[in-house]
This record gives sequence, structure tokens and C-alpha cells, in this order.
Amino acid sequence: MKIVLNDMTFPIYLGVYDWEQEKKINININIDIVIDSNKIIGNFDLKNTVDYEALSCLISNYISDKRYALIEELTYDLLILIMDNHEIIKKMEIAVKKNRPIDIISSAEVKLITMRKNNKIVIL
Repeated sequence: MKIVLNDMTFPIYLGVYDWEQEKKINININIDIVIDSNKIIGNFDLKNTVDYEALSCLISNYISDKRYALIEELTYDLLILIMDNHEIIKKMEIAVKKNRPIDIISSAEVKLITMRKNNKIVIL
């Protein structure tokens, strides 16, 4: 079963320049999650799936006091955070988007894909 969470918005300090670290900007996060369908079908219970509110709170609490220079590091950290806290996830793609990184680019986005293999997180 695939769960798609689109356009989650979080404020964060993000950028390589000093002036970018002075004010939080909003980033957008999209996550595609694959869970074992057999665990949820016929047993529709929140413990057998991903709780959207808990996931968004996990992300928000994690990044609330952090400062990142690179979107690549932020994306990797979020991927590990989510996979470590949700064993039900078999495969996941996460995309983090920064709007208007410079005047001539409408957005910059970093995507990572991961899966569990032999109970280990493998980045593809």
C-alpha cells in the first residue's frame, strides 16, 4: 500500500549565507511511503499504518531548533529520522523543496529513496 503526503510545510533556517540563517523560510516536504498491505487490509487500525499527525509532529519537533546550510543534509536527516521511528515503512521517497533559492530559480528540490532490506535502511 502506498501513502502519499504532499506539501507539508515547515519553517526552518536553511541556507549557506549568513543572511539566510537570520530568518526562517518555509520548506515543502513530499513523502511517498510504502507499507505492507497485509498488515492493514482487514485490520484497519492506526497502529497498522502511518499516523500523519504523529509524523508531522516528529518532523516539526526535530527541525524546530536546527539550522541547515544544505538542503541535501536536511533531506538525509529527515529520511533517517522517519525510517528510524516508523518500522512499518518498507520503502520511502522523500522530497524537500526550497522555494526561490535564487531569483532565477523558482525552487530547488532534493529527493532520496530508501527501503528496508534485512532490517537495515538502504538508500537507493
